[in-house]
Amino acid sequence: TFPKGKRELIKEYAFSQGESMNAFIVRAVNERIERECNDLKNAQ
Repeated sequence: TFPKGKRELIKEYAFSQGESMNAFIVRAVNERIERECNDLKNAQ
């Protein structure tokens, strides 16, 4: 769950970018995982 008001903010932003809220969240999570995996590889 999101803090009060945060859900609507995320939903509005996602829609302004042409995405559903779910698609936006999935993409954001995938991008973070990829970025952190790359950071770990570069640190080795």
